[in-house]
Amino acid sequence: MARIRTAQFGSGTMNMEFLGLALQRQPQMLQEFIVSKFGYLPMTSLLSGIYGDSPAEELTPSNMIRWQVGGIPQKPFYVLSTSGDFRVGSKNAEITVTDSQLWAGATLRLEDGQTLLYVTDRKAGNGNSFAHSVQVVGNNEADTVDMSLLERGRALNYVTAHYEEGSATGHPIHWGTSDHYMGALNIQRHKFEITGDAITEAIIMEVMNAKGEMYQGWFPNIKTGGKSLIDYHMLAGERDLVWGKANFNFETGQIFNTTAGGKPVLMSDGLVRQMDQSPVWNYFPTDSASSIRQMLQRILVHMSYNQGQDTIDYIVTGGSGAKAVFVEAMRDYIVSGGGRINMTPEKAVVKVANLDVTEFTTSFGSIKFVLSQAFNNPMQKTTEVTIMGVKLPAESFDMYFFPVKRESNGKNNIRTFAKAKSVNGQMVNRSLVVGHIQGMTGFGLPQSDRNRAETAIYSNLIATGQDSEQFEVLSQKGLILTNPSECARLQVFRS
Repeated sequence: MARIRTAQFGSGTMNMEFLGLALQRQPQMLQEFIVSKFGYLPMTSLLSGIYGDSPAEELTPSNMIRWQVGGIPQKPFYVLSTSGDFRVGSKNAEITVTDSQLWAGATLRLEDGQTLLYVTDRKAGNGNSFAHSVQVVGNNEADTVDMSLLERGRALNYVTAHYEEGSATGHPIHWGTSDHYMGALNIQRHKFEITGDAITEAIIMEVMNAKGEMYQGWFPNIKTGGKSLIDYHMLAGERDLVWGKANFNFETGQIFNTTAGGKPVLMSDGLVRQMDQSPVWNYFPTDSASSIRQMLQRILVHMSYNQGQDTIDYIVTGGSGAKAVFVEAMRDYIVSGGGRINMTPEKAVVKVANLDVTEFTTSFGSIKFVLSQAFNNPMQKTTEVTIMGVKLPAESFDMYFFPVKRESNGKNNIRTFAKAKSVNGQMVNRSLVVGHIQGMTGFGLPQSDRNRAETAIYSNLIATGQDSEQFEVLSQKGLILTNPSECARLQVFRS
């Protein structure tokens, strides 16, 4: 583990190298830096909880990742666009999907598990998209479809095919044991600067490199509103790994968001959207702790059965609301006589590498709840619900379940990737790229360089005439979930 400390930075006080280049060129140091400094971040903490430590990012030279999603019993259709009125009794609703294997007669189930669409007609396609006339299944003309379930990229699951008496033909068999998924490595950037007379903190990292040599490097720890700007950048990136949404066509690769100048900007699905094909349960704000506990038990039984084992260890993650509900439901099990479930007092709340972990020992295996700040957004007032006396945004009460295991191929179910490429024989990692634009402050170069005759001539070279030191931070990374069927979701019902 790297040692992280702080020191005063300003007017030539640093006598060591700038940290940015080392993080780009030495993946081991980058990983040590992230785990040591940012172990509390949502994805880093979740992966640490599941796999015992934060796995190193895998490197790829491509901007896109394509992988096979396992454990899906049937390949879904994906929504491209919709038009018309999606309510019971309407005859003008249309939906365009990415697959050519959908025909009249098919019945499709939306991601809420309740809404069904009936395909009445197949229209002409262009090889990449296929339009269909559909009707909402039901018997109450007041029932309408939540259109968020029909946003681009949403999954439609084939149920069966219904036909009238005397029909001419049936629906072609639609079956697949897996699906291919595509993700992108998103580019995220932030910048900040220090004025010429400013004195601030510097992060100093000390770590042993792969050759056994001790390395020291510095990075400015500029703070605003009490938070470091490098922490701000890292938190924003990990929020995207949780909440990101793809903006490109999986089949054609077309990117739908561009800059004002027309250049494409890639965005990819985060963990939550990739769990769309995980089993999902719902609970109501009015449900008792006993009712929620029974639902938790059903989820754990399902996951154990899915793994083919009587006991497995689990990680549950969510916001502060989810933690409050989860802990209360588990306490209810103890009080109700569930003698095989015990919350060990000394393990009630343990702090591991800045993680907030609540651990229980059960007949199904060990269950750890890892609190994630990614699900605590206090600004989402419009979705607030009150459960067991706790009032928070609804997403804070959602829970996500993961088995503590690796796949049969030795890989993790959740894998993170960073863009990397070889430049003059040197592998450059774009997981965290830090740039320094030296200005007219007088302390851009470290003292050790100034005191060496061969570099003294360059000590007054600057990149800008501005009286400030400017810093740019860039990350290009992505995340994949290879087997969503092994995971599960418990979501609070939104009215």
